[in-house]
Amino acid sequence: AVFASYRSGAVSDQAVEKTEDWGLDWEDIRVVTAITTLFEVFYTNTCYARYNTLYKNTRSMLADAANYSYMLRVFVSENAPRHARLASRYLMGGVLLHFFDLKNMHTRADLQ
Repeated sequence: AVFASYRSGAVSDQAVEKTEDWGLDWEDIRVVTAITTLFEVFYTNTCYARYNTLYKNTRSMLADAANYSYMLRVFVSENAPRHARLASRYLMGGVLLHFFDLKNMHTRADLQ
């Protein structure tokens, strides 16, 4: 905001001098900019770590669902093919319902 105000002419050159009452010291601005950059990088790193955790958990869940379907096909489908197919359909329905629920997640306050 300070930079934009200065560049647009809202803050005159005389007001930038430290001797003025509302003067700006560019060393102070440099410190504020460094701290802001540090917090932005820290926040971005935290968001990326959360995304990676969510991605790994989602991939693991989908791999487990695929493995379960494969095991049903190998061990159950020979004796009870309709049961294996129904169990696979329930599994896929549960996975889809899980993602649908996450997409439309409500807080506890919304539910009360």
